[in-house]
Amino acid sequence: MKKLFLLLFPACLICSACADNQRIPVYVVSPSSQTRFAVSQSLALFDGVELACTDSEPSKGLVVYTNYQALKPEDRIPGVLPGYIAPEGYVITRAYEDLQRIYILSNDSIGAMYGILDVAEELSFWGGLE
Repeated sequence: MKKLFLLLFPACLICSACADNQRIPVYVVSPSSQTRFAVSQSLALFDGVELACTDSEPSKGLVVYTNYQALKPEDRIPGVLPGYIAPEGYVITRAYEDLQRIYILSNDSIGAMYGILDVAEELSFWGGLE
């Protein structure tokens, strides 16, 4: 009986964790086919996380910049000064005064796609934004 419990208990925990899909808004500054793919496939790839594109910057969720270093300094996120971002690379950060948003900074759409998929995997693992 004890062995059966030890086998079934972890399965119950996994099933209960997968039952609640958390819908997380994503705002992509310059959407592309790669970023749309990453957002649309989040639920299929990672249990419990459903990313949904929005037309405006959410108060809580993901904000994705696909050409961050080309922005004027006044248009950049206050307090976030990433160094060089390599092609197909990305930086994941939160602004000091705004912990409800996760920012993905990239210089191209491939890097943004990788960043979105990485954050979706982490959100699935940790159970959400909190």
